[in-house]
Amino acid sequence: MSQEITKEWFNKWANEYDEIMPKVPVYQKMTDAMVKDAGVRNGDCVLDIGCGTGFLSLKFLGEAECELFGLDISEEMVAVFRKKLGEIGPRFEERTQIRIGTATDLPFEDESFHIVASSFTLHHLPPEEKSKAVKEIYRILKPKGKLVIGEINLDTTGSLDDVERLYRVMNGLVEELAVLVGALGHKVLYRMFDNAKKHLLNDGEHCISLDMWSAICEESGFVNIKNQTPEDTEIFSYLVCEK
Repeated sequence: MSQEITKEWFNKWANEYDEIMPKVPVYQKMTDAMVKDAGVRNGDCVLDIGCGTGFLSLKFLGEAECELFGLDISEEMVAVFRKKLGEIGPRFEERTQIRIGTATDLPFEDESFHIVASSFTLHHLPPEEKSKAVKEIYRILKPKGKLVIGEINLDTTGSLDDVERLYRVMNGLVEELAVLVGALGHKVLYRMFDNAKKHLLNDGEHCISLDMWSAICEESGFVNIKNQTPEDTEIFSYLVCEK
């Protein structure tokens, strides 16, 4: 059910997505750092899980002559990405393949990728599916391959009736919304208030902290795990680790 909620949300959001997140300087800085720390090189095979409209994927394609595979559950988001590729031309289009699929059942063979990246996607997975997704990523990475996860650094686990959880989540949401309003103005709240409610109620949004993601990665066999946070905020963070 959670996957259907997420798919419906992003299908509706596809045409305006690029008017929000990619225009937030902190998000731009975070994704730039993710690509840099991934160490992408010419000839690498890169998978972007939750590629959406292609913001992170295009950064990888511009950084090196890599082969990029995009995966997303939203047909509408992917349609926007394909349109972008057509407008850019064969320089990127010929090196890109996009598929519809989920992180918990990756349609790729073992040890297929040098790099797997995901930005603001894996928090949509319910708690019981997060470890499964990371183990799937481990499976398809080549030895010494890198995983880079960019996420909302917010722990929304626990009972919805827990007052301490309420304070924790609300404080995190205030920081996230402040970043967005600071970058885009108050009109962004018309869309993002709805999203904040989904975080509060764990309705298709199931955030965990970056430390929690690190623990899952370690349990799945990853090593050299490093948590990174852009200097402007702690709510948008990423980790990089190695198989």
